[in-house]
Amino acid sequence: GSFCGTSGTGTLNLSGNTGNVSFWEFSTDGGLTWTNVADTATSLTYSGITQNTIYRAIVRNGASCPSDTSSPASITIDPPSNAGTIFGSDTVCYGTNSGTLTLSGTVGSIIGWSSSSDFGVTWVPINDTTNVLNYSNLTQTTLYRASAQSGNCPANTSLPAEVIVLVPAPVSAGNDTTIISGQSALLHGMGTGSVFWAPAASLD
Repeated sequence: GSFCGTSGTGTLNLSGNTGNVSFWEFSTDGGLTWTNVADTATSLTYSGITQNTIYRAIVRNGASCPSDTSSPASITIDPPSNAGTIFGSDTVCYGTNSGTLTLSGTVGSIIGWSSSSDFGVTWVPINDTTNVLNYSNLTQTTLYRASAQSGNCPANTSLPAEVIVLVPAPVSAGNDTTIISGQSALLHGMGTGSVFWAPAASLD
């Protein structure tokens, strides 16, 4: 069987054997070393296993026959899924931007990314299973998140990273103005930020 984090309680049943069970064995290093279990029944109950474990039964039929070993039964313990943490949140300019989001600390396989432009109300899947996601030319603030799954464990989704897009503020040089050659006029511009007029000639 395969379990997430730790096994529940279960029973291994030996069938098709000729002879009696002398004892059971288990191994937690892939069969390199074995530990005896003093149980001669054809069933063995296990519970609370926290690491991959292999079980087998040793059977002997009469005093004159050699012992035989059953085929192994494997219990696989998958670590709980953890999507990890996304690095790369940023504040960028409208329309002309690019950047990279990096996912680290993942336990399991990345099964995809998703994005939201309405602050998490709805999410759009992104077909990318790598730990690096690139974005470019965003025109609105966007949240990104990733999902990962470890074996049979439920999938886990990361906290979102946010790329804030600064919306350009309206800017105007003012109303059109007509003057006689040689006269001057005051232009009433508007906007946010540092002011640069053009052309430089004839403007103070």
